[in-house]
Amino acid sequence: MSHQAPPIQWLQVFESAARLLSFKQAAEELCVSPPAVSQQIKVLESHLDIELFDRSQRQLRLTEAGQAYYINAHDIINRHHKAFHDLIRQYKQPLLQVSVPLFAAQTVLLPHLNRFSELVSDTELRLVAGSRFVDFDVDDVDAAIRFGDGGWPELDSRLLLKVEAVLVASPAFMAQYGLTQDTVLDKATVEQCQILTIDSQMTDWKKIWPDIQPSKRIVLDSFLAVMRSAEQGIGLAIGIRPIIDEYLKSGRLVSLNWDDSSTEYEKGYWLVSPKNSSRKKHIDALYQWAVEAFSQL
Repeated sequence: MSHQAPPIQWLQVFESAARLLSFKQAAEELCVSPPAVSQQIKVLESHLDIELFDRSQRQLRLTEAGQAYYINAHDIINRHHKAFHDLIRQYKQPLLQVSVPLFAAQTVLLPHLNRFSELVSDTELRLVAGSRFVDFDVDDVDAAIRFGDGGWPELDSRLLLKVEAVLVASPAFMAQYGLTQDTVLDKATVEQCQILTIDSQMTDWKKIWPDIQPSKRIVLDSFLAVMRSAEQGIGLAIGIRPIIDEYLKSGRLVSLNWDDSSTEYEKGYWLVSPKNSSRKKHIDALYQWAVEAFSQL
């Protein structure tokens, strides 16, 4: 066993073989021959004096030591690839990649995209729409706009907009259930309606009624899908003002009252980024641009 760490290129071969659990597939991924991968793994195991793969059965498997080593190897390789893409984005082809909830991207930010070019003329802004919280250690993004309470101490978080929760439904849905704009909804009434949510645990609804048990519900994959389904009369939804004000002004959705309007809903849209990011100047400009866009709602 050597007391020196193995060469980094050996780690790439091991990570590929361990991830795919196949020397043949690893060889195809690395553009080398399967015997070359097998030989490289043997050299690595000899260097470590530890068996990383169990070859006793037809299907290649990791040993306990191999599994432990793979976790670190995978992290190192991912960080290496991310560092490369960050370098290219920052110095070769300047690009700021930002994860944004789909609804906010379409209704708030896209109409103001040209304004960012005025603030930062030498950098392309790319919005990646999705509802998943990104992992900055792995995902190829520089910043993200998140909806939540801002409780991310490991990140630099800046508030863009505080929001108000309202119950909304289409005029057709209200007619179906005998509701009017003056109806004050209580939990029992809501439980008889079909409700829309983006969370199978209904944490959005439980902010209002912690023990709510609706007779019918539909779980959707995004806030945009919830609003569109509500607009089509499919169910009762929780809307976010002022983000949905255009729906209310046009009459596509109607805001309804509930029996405890004092319920706090302390959420908002936040710009988040890694602390001590090398893109601070660009992220500062991104914040200025996003604040302006949200303020025009």
